[in-house]
Amino acid sequence: MTKSLQNKLDEKFKITRKHLEILKGAFTRLHETFGSILDRQVVERVQEDEHFLPYLDQIAYRFTKLQEELGKTVRLFLMLKGEEAESLPMIDLINLAEKRGLSISAEKWWELRRLRNVLVHEYPDETEEVAWALHSIEKALLEIESLLREMERNFILFRS
Repeated sequence: MTKSLQNKLDEKFKITRKHLEILKGAFTRLHETFGSILDRQVVERVQEDEHFLPYLDQIAYRFTKLQEELGKTVRLFLMLKGEEAESLPMIDLINLAEKRGLSISAEKWWELRRLRNVLVHEYPDETEEVAWALHSIEKALLEIESLLREMERNFILFRS
């Protein structure tokens, strides 16, 4: 069972990293075109441009997938550490992860969820909120990447 969980966790790390890297690339392309600040005016321009609108769609889709895969990764990580995490609701899972020393909290998790919802349920007249969500997601990617590294380091030590 442990070897199977290790393989599954290894695969989840790869999938989660893939979404993370694609997101970082989408933000890089937006910054290369529109500058370092993705404000309301930039969001309006992007929403009106057929060439750049797919970047917002990609960010919304990939961020949704990233959060989904991150949850699965945390679950497998805790199970591999011997925790009874298989059927825990997500909020309980995140609380357990925090108790076990991972740099995630229920508050952070719900903030990620809120950001996802802003992008997925965007409304054309809420460009200020979309701009805020983009900025917040870009910052959150650093925290997510740090959490992944933390779990990967721990996983490597566990495998040894």
